[in-house]
Amino acid sequence: MRERLVRTYAEAERFMADVPKFTTKNPMEETRGFYGYIQNCEDGRYREKNLGKLIHVAGTNGKGSVCAFLQSICMESGYRTGMFISPHLTTIRERFVIDGVVISEEMFVEAFNWLSDMITAYCSIRPAYCPTYFERLFYMGVYVFARAGVDITILETGLGGRLDTTNVIESPVMTVITEIGLDHMTYLGNTVEAIASEKAGIIKAGIPVVFSDRKRAAADVICQKAQELGCKWHPVSENDYKINEIQKKFIDFSFASRYYDYGRLIVNTTAVYQVENAAVAVRTCEVLKMTCGFGKFTVESIREGISKMHWSCRMEEEIGRAHV
Repeated sequence: MRERLVRTYAEAERFMADVPKFTTKNPMEETRGFYGYIQNCEDGRYREKNLGKLIHVAGTNGKGSVCAFLQSICMESGYRTGMFISPHLTTIRERFVIDGVVISEEMFVEAFNWLSDMITAYCSIRPAYCPTYFERLFYMGVYVFARAGVDITILETGLGGRLDTTNVIESPVMTVITEIGLDHMTYLGNTVEAIASEKAGIIKAGIPVVFSDRKRAAADVICQKAQELGCKWHPVSENDYKINEIQKKFIDFSFASRYYDYGRLIVNTTAVYQVENAAVAVRTCEVLKMTCGFGKFTVESIREGISKMHWSCRMEEEIGRAHV
């Protein structure tokens, strides 16, 4: 598509609506090439280090919820937090969240025009380059979070992991893999093991990984990959949490922490699977605190972050109806 600058959010929305959403990805070498290009432009103000500490999340089920739990805990702990998620429900701006608030229309236009300029300049070197819909959004996220000066960026993968656009990042402080299932089999493989291998592609050498230990076949693949890369791995299984009580509006559960006594933990939903997602988030925060210098995490901020997490239209009750 021919790049152009826009004056209004409506123009930017129309342009993005015309970008094909289901098309062949660019090779990772090309994606990394453009990522490197934008990092080194404008005195390096959009280098990865300016995105704060990166937490990279992949998986089949629950990765959006885990991201939301992590965001809530980080905010409650006093960290300025950016979150990149997909898909969106009502507005494309939902994919960029800073301290729990979607970015403004003005910021979206600013990021859109910045990216248009970057693509135009890069195409003078690589004329055939044309980023996909998801790639454009990810690069805009780099701009948004760097401009916002976040302490932490939480990145949710789009599809898979190994070849996902978000996997161009080089230095996350943590990788997280939620429950693995049979999803996008045309692209990721026909077995749990094959899909787990693709998701485990986000694991980086020496960087700790937390994962949902629900399926033995998937866990074996993740642990093997972590061992090959010299990573410490931290599973979360059904033995690590216990549901104490299910009420109409919340679930009370306990978590078998290695370090802390959280007492009662509350998720404000009746969706039982959210307990596992919350447990994965808690374990992630514990590892971040113990190994990555996240000193602001406390028992209280983790407990409050879990309780205050709000994830719109995901098992959200409204006027007596539950929305999945």
